[in-house]
Amino acid sequence: CAYPDCTAEFVLNMNKAIWSGSGGVVRLEAPFKLMTKSRIVELGLRLKTPYNLTRSCYTSNALACGKCPTCLERLEAFKVNEVQDPIKYLKGGKICGKG
Repeated sequence: CAYPDCTAEFVLNMNKAIWSGSGGVVRLEAPFKLMTKSRIVELGLRLKTPYNLTRSCYTSNALACGKCPTCLERLEAFKVNEVQDPIKYLKGGKICGKG
């Protein structure tokens, strides 16, 4: 996992805080936690997820960077599913529409 908020420990501790803070009414679910990114993309494609409205990049750029671990993982997941990622990426200072 590239980032701390993707870990089982984070999900467990955040769930404890949410459960406690909501008086036992709200809980955090992480149904995709054990799935690979390519499997998530596959499921999303079957469900017609509007991937053009999604983003994985952690940078604050207007466009996804295409270079950080989450961008690379996303690009690979679309490649494994033989589908082009529909979002635009900023690569080497140029806008690139290819995933």
